[in-house]
Amino acid sequence: MRGYFQSWRTVNASYRLGIQRKLMLRSPSQWLLDVQRQAVTDVPVAVHVRRGDYAANNVFGLLSTGYYSEALQHLRNQGHTGPVWLFSDDLHAAKEIVPEPWVPMRSPVGPQEELLAMSGASAFVTANSSFSWWGAWLSQSSNVIAPDTWFKASPEPAGLVPPSWTRITSQWA
Repeated sequence: MRGYFQSWRTVNASYRLGIQRKLMLRSPSQWLLDVQRQAVTDVPVAVHVRRGDYAANNVFGLLSTGYYSEALQHLRNQGHTGPVWLFSDDLHAAKEIVPEPWVPMRSPVGPQEELLAMSGASAFVTANSSFSWWGAWLSQSSNVIAPDTWFKASPEPAGLVPPSWTRITSQWA
């Protein structure tokens, strides 16, 4: 299956056709194997901050510290006490945005391993990004926070966010 898929309805239909939800790499790095083992004991909260090309595109919008603070507080109030694993395409900028102490997650191999590492978390704070959407979706976690308005200046695609995910008011940088 190839394409740009970011609809829980479309992806659910593919699983009914036999496509597996658990992704694996043929040759994972030692970093990924270690992170996957650590996720079992640490029960981390994955936080994804999307920057990169979003900084130059005002339509998508950059989520602010307020969004991440509120989302993390919601998960903490729900009893998620594990460490924050921070994933970002710009960790330097992300450290100014995410309020809690966190562990930077950067694979020496690349984003494919980071996506799999993210999917091992027990709870999620997603950005308005397909990368964090897929990390949360692949985890099958019921503890996912997503922005209430996905894009700052564009309509949200129908069927984007699963109804089981919690929506927190988007706050823009």
